[in-house]
Amino acid sequence: MKSASVSVLPAGLLSFEPGINKFGPLGITVPYYLFFILAVVLLIVLGGLFWHETSSVNRALLLGIIFGIVSNSYDRMRFGYIIDVFRLAGGLSFNLADVLIVFGVVVILIRYRWPKQMAKATRTE
Repeated sequence: MKSASVSVLPAGLLSFEPGINKFGPLGITVPYYLFFILAVVLLIVLGGLFWHETSSVNRALLLGIIFGIVSNSYDRMRFGYIIDVFRLAGGLSFNLADVLIVFGVVVILIRYRWPKQMAKATRTE
């Protein structure tokens, strides 16, 4: 008996296609020296935020971002490029480290911003 295949994404939208990214995260062009300066500064800032954060969810998100930065930095130092393994239709390539960075930043921004907006709305009513 033949089993039916289930596809969550439309065909061709996302493919597993390993490739070399000589630019930077998400294919953004960042010079080699600037990449490491930004990585070190971000790691120091994120480490400080992680140290002072009391929410375990925010700490986990910060840790994911830190892991993503360390992973991309390791690839860049070890190989001279970042290894991307996923490709979206349209050419955007990325790896798991990029997903961790983008997801972590977006969710943390929402978590920091949303409670402030809700508190502000209840005060004005």
